[in-house]
Amino acid sequence: MEKEIILDALFDATKKIGKDLSFINLIASTIVKQDEKGILDVANELNIDTRFFSNEELQKKIEEYNLNESEFVKKN
Repeated sequence: MEKEIILDALFDATKKIGKDLSFINLIASTIVKQDEKGILDVANELNIDTRFFSNEELQKKIEEYNLNESEFVKKN
């Protein structure tokens, strides 16, 4: 995914909760995406840390926090 698309999504998400991009202090994703250039570029541009989790770890957090998953995420 391209950096601009990720930045736009982060901007929209933070705007919805009345915050700005400086509110974000960590980007977390699946370990499968640990080398994804867009994610790494965004983290570098915003000067924030990244953390990548195994799918099992992510599933535990999804259940713990009762998060919604898209059908795309569930399938892939």
